[in-house]
Formats: sequence, C-alpha cells, structure tokens
Amino acid sequence: MARSDLVFYGGALFLLGIFAASFHFDILFVVGIAVLGISIGLFTKKFSAAFSLFLFIFLFSGVFYYHLYQNIQKQSQNIVFNQAISFSGIVAEEPSLTETSQRLTLTLQPPLSGQIAVITSRLPEYTYGTLIALQGIIEYPSLSDESPVSFFPNIETIQKHRGFWLKEKLLALKGVFIDQFRKTLPTDSAALLAGLTFGSRSDFTKEFKSEMALSGTTHLVALSGYNIAILAFVVAHLFGRWFSKRFTFYLTSGVIVLFVLMVGAQPSVIRAAIMGLLVLLARHAGRIYNFRNAVTLAGCLMVLANPTIIARDVGFQLSFVSLLGIVYVAPALKHIFHLGASRDESFLGWRENAITTLGAQLAVFPIIMKTFGQFSLSAFFSNIMILELVPLTMFLGFFLAVLSIFSFSLGLLISVFVRVLLVYQIAIIKFFAHHPLLVTNMLHPILLFGFYYAIVAWFVIYSNKNANKKI
Repeated sequence: MARSDLVFYGGALFLLGIFAASFHFDILFVVGIAVLGISIGLFTKKFSAAFSLFLFIFLFSGVFYYHLYQNIQKQSQNIVFNQAISFSGIVAEEPSLTETSQRLTLTLQPPLSGQIAVITSRLPEYTYGTLIALQGIIEYPSLSDESPVSFFPNIETIQKHRGFWLKEKLLALKGVFIDQFRKTLPTDSAALLAGLTFGSRSDFTKEFKSEMALSGTTHLVALSGYNIAILAFVVAHLFGRWFSKRFTFYLTSGVIVLFVLMVGAQPSVIRAAIMGLLVLLARHAGRIYNFRNAVTLAGCLMVLANPTIIARDVGFQLSFVSLLGIVYVAPALKHIFHLGASRDESFLGWRENAITTLGAQLAVFPIIMKTFGQFSLSAFFSNIMILELVPLTMFLGFFLAVLSIFSFSLGLLISVFVRVLLVYQIAIIKFFAHHPLLVTNMLHPILLFGFYYAIVAWFVIYSNKNANKKI
C-alpha cells in the first residue's frame, strides 16, 4: 500500500477514535464496530491482517489521546468553584462582543491555574493581553468539554500588554482596518464587510445576526479558504515579481500565519491556513497536492492541539464537513445532473453556486439541525445569489482597508464600488430572512446521523463509479 494511503487511513482512524471518545461512545461498542469492520475487510481480502492491526492501533490511539488530554487538563487546573473569591487572569484571546455583553477567555494567574470564560457587560471593553483582577463566582461548566465560567464578576484592570506582543500589534492593526470600514461605509455595510474580511461580528446587531441565520448565510462571516486563497494569491503575485520562488514561498507562508494571528484562532481559518500552507509546500517541493491527505492532516493537527474541539466547537464541525461536501458531494451532484466540467457561464455562475451550495448544505444538514434545531431551505437560494460576489467583495475590502489608511479620498472612491456589492448582499440576506422556509425537529438521534451520512457516502461512491465507467 502506498505511503500516502497509510497516512490517510492512519489519520482517519485516529480522528475516528477522538470522535468516539468525544461523544462518549461505550468502549465495547467501539471495539465491536472495529472488529466487525476489520472482519469484513479480512473476509473480502480488502486488506491484510497487518494492515488491520495498523488501523486498530490508530483508532484506539485516538481514544487514548482524548482521555489522556482530559486528565492532563484536569490535573493542571486549580480552580475554586461555587464560592465568592478574588482572582486574577490575563485575557488570552480577543474578546467576543455582542450588543449587550462580551465574553473573555481568561488564563488564571497564581495561586489559581487553568482557563475560564468570563461573561461581563459590553462596556468597558477589554483587550487581548490585559491583566485584570476579579471578584465573583466561578461555576462548573454545563458540559464536561466546556470551560468553567464566571458571570458578571466585578472587574478591575491591573496592567495591559501582558500578551504576545506580535499578536497585540496585529489585533490593533485589524482594529484600524475595521475603523476604515466604519468611516467609509454605512453601518450595516461596514459590519458585513468586517465579517467577510476579518471574521469580526462585534458591530452586528442582534437583528442582523438573526437575519443571517434565517437566510442560511452565517457561514459567510466564518473565515475560511476564501480569505486564505485571496490573501495567498495577492501576496504571492506581488512578492513573485521581485523575489525568488523560494523566498516568495517563505514570505507568503509567513503572511498566512500572521493573518491567522490577526483574525483569531477560528477553526475554519486554522483549517484553511493549514491546507493553504500544504498547497504552497507541495508546489515549492514539486509534489502533487493530495486533498484527501491534506484535510486529514489538518484535522489531526487541530485535534492534537485540542481533541475536545470535535464535540465542543460547531465551527470546527461545519468547516470540515462543508468542505467535504463541496469537494466530494458537489462533483457527484454534477454527474447526476450531467453538468460536466465545462466552464460555468451562467448568470452570476448560478449553476456552479447551486451545486456547490447544495453539496455543502447536504453535508452540514444534520449538524445544523442538531445545533440550532432548525434548517433554512432558503439558504440554497440566498447562497446561489451571493457566493459569486463574495471573493470580489473580500478582495476590494482588503484593498479598501489598506488604501484608505494612506489616502482617505481614494478609500472613499473604492468604497463606492464595495458599497454596491454589500447593499445587494444585505438585500438578499434580508429578503430570505423573511422567507426562511424552515425545517424543524428532525434528525436528532445520533444513529440517524450515521444513517444519513451513510446514504450520502453511498451516493458519492455510486456516482464516482458510474463516472469512471464512462471515462
């Protein structure tokens, strides 16, 4: 078996083990399923006994690593729960803001240790790297995989600039860019552009968040491969004019890493960054880029850093599953609808967007249903009408952010074109938010999830087989 196949199967089984442990599957059930799968493989001579042992080891390595990580985290944690106490901590991430409150991720300082969440009022705003003193109660998390939380404690700022200096500078730069949006665009347009380019939702009103959810367009402001691809293309193109391929590779990779630090460690952008770096590395080394292995490696690296992310972070789930839907389900749909691989010249690329959207939506349907209790069928139509314009909007947004710092007049000129795109997208979001076509109360039990994804997997495999027969 090829080395690339070993990497894929080993990584996939490791992730499967993490998944099983994250959702607290009974260990005997996991063993039973593993033995059944291996027995079928041996009986049909799909793989050898040695390969079966290889798969078994990686599956239980995932289970073992998840529990090892949990135990280490608990041992390193020293927190006094459910008592009114005084404690201090450093804001470890950029605060998450809403209209009425902000959520801080706090790294506790001695004598306590560990990390907690703090929910506090919207003002005053706190920044990454700020040391604060608090008086309040730290409560147990509602779920074992979540962080302890303190609700509305008394807070006093002690000292600023206690975080990583480069990250502080990058977050400040992002703030400058978003301020340029506010100065050159109407409120709603500036908020949406900040979301599209930097993943910032601090200026979103509660009403607009609800409209994006109902129209199925919230994913547009969850940073993804779009942002990384645009950034990498522009940087590589500019640097490639003056520097060698090797130096351009290092510069482009460095810019991607800096961008991740700037926008925050959202699962979707980390996944996109890892896969983007692997694309650059493959080209630099003259190797073939293997998507299957790249997405598996990205998942493994992320769960090695934090295995609880699989069950705990919906953004992680949606990012990976929607990508798999686009890469595997969408081509199968193209084959079914006989669209072929020719260039899509339909208005606003609606055929390509329709297939891409349907592939992604079919993939994430159970996750959205379980998380939010409803699924908007209007997402199919709203995304068809918006997706083709998103890359252009993001590119002009980056251009506007940088240009307006040096010349406010030129920034205003660019903002005219950006405003037209944003007004159109906001109009589509609002229209479909008022015509959401909601589906509710379906596919909650996890066994139904498995049945649903088994059908989707069969559809992809069946379609690929038919496509290969025609070649």
